[in-house]
Amino acid sequence: MREEFLRQLGQITLLALTGRLVLHFLPEGGYEKYVHIIISVMILARAAVPLFAMREGDFSSALDGYLREMERITVEVEQTEFAEWDYQAQGLEQAVREKLDGREAALGLEIVSVQADAAGMLLLTVRESGSGSAGPQEGIRIDPISLPAEAEGRENGEGREEGNREDRKEKEKILAQYLETEASKLEVKWIE
Repeated sequence: MREEFLRQLGQITLLALTGRLVLHFLPEGGYEKYVHIIISVMILARAAVPLFAMREGDFSSALDGYLREMERITVEVEQTEFAEWDYQAQGLEQAVREKLDGREAALGLEIVSVQADAAGMLLLTVRESGSGSAGPQEGIRIDPISLPAEAEGRENGEGREEGNREDRKEKEKILAQYLETEASKLEVKWIE
């Protein structure tokens, strides 16, 4: 009986250490608390089976029931493709959105996707969403303006592309500041 108890205690310890290892390798995001809860429940269940079995005197049948339940949970998890979710990509996108905290909308941008390459380069795909304002504002009146003759060429499309490129480069620098990273480690793909 004592040897069986020590074996069960060793297995519980191994489960706890494995759980900590899983938590250590999870990407930062919102998943740590859920995985922690699942691991805690597994450890408590593993600890409860021998205790209930000692109380009732039938340790082996209680252990078999526990192992069948764990197998059922494993199959259920695999069927829902829980193991194939891309936690790292989701965690990265969530972290970027939390850092930006909606400030990209003030720049007139919408984040389409977030990725990272093996070299540590952050790849943002963005789309211009408008003028950068949150919506129509009341009480603002814009009077017509006249442009000097040299500016008319730019208004007809000449030089607009160069100004647009400069504007995008400035927005990329601002995004890098918001994300607290170097501009050289940020690549922005613009969707028209």
